[in-house]
Amino acid sequence: MQASAPIGLSTPSMAATPLDPPANPKASPKDAAKAFESLFASVLIKQMRQTLTPGQGLFGHDPGDVLGGLFDHFMSQHITQKGSLGIGAVIEKHLEGRSAKT
Repeated sequence: MQASAPIGLSTPSMAATPLDPPANPKASPKDAAKAFESLFASVLIKQMRQTLTPGQGLFGHDPGDVLGGLFDHFMSQHITQKGSLGIGAVIEKHLEGRSAKT
């Protein structure tokens, strides 16, 4: 007996899919460096925000931490655009050096 999906949705295929998207070989070192710096800044801000006393944080009592996650994301984007951490510049220089050798 075959089960049908509710509400007219198709049943997802059981084919194996990679967990990570394939690397883009045409991505520029600058784009890769900015993406890494943004991720690093987001994690850094999240860890700093978690040191605040529960309920006394930036957004009061937010059990799902939705507002905090959005704050982390947007602050990391802003920091990356300004190049404030400098990590992106170091990574970009390193990647450009590696691509010049190959």
